[in-house]
Amino acid sequence: MRYKFSCDIKPKDLWYLYMYRMYHSVAGMITLIFGISMIVLTVTFWSRNGALMRAGLIVLSLLVPVVQPLGMYLRSMKELEQLPKHMELWFSDKGIYIQVEEKSDQVSWKKVGRIVKEVNMIMIVLKDGRGYMISDRVLGKDKEDFYRYASSCIS
Repeated sequence: MRYKFSCDIKPKDLWYLYMYRMYHSVAGMITLIFGISMIVLTVTFWSRNGALMRAGLIVLSLLVPVVQPLGMYLRSMKELEQLPKHMELWFSDKGIYIQVEEKSDQVSWKKVGRIVKEVNMIMIVLKDGRGYMISDRVLGKDKEDFYRYASSCIS
């Protein structure tokens, strides 16, 4: 056994990943431009409008900086409810040993499709579509060493 980790993914880990991916994409840039435009329009037309229009401008101005991140956080909480709890992963030269409560499984490195290093976690994606996430909180200072080790095992 080379490495042993507990898959302790929190909603904020997924939320951070979603936010990072969103705002590093074309859709995220368009959303950001929309949000800034709405704030500028609200400030510009504030004195010219009545109470109903002001309320509408405030609601539209809050969509990007408040409502969208809140929606992504709720989405991450919902997704984590579907994932198994208390999962441990052991990594060795033979493959990955997975234990979830009383169940266990072994996956050879041949079945691993890729290792993805994200901004706040490493994801091990199997060829059949399943995957495992290990957050930076759990990886600690071993993130780079583990990434090099896992990448060398699948190549």
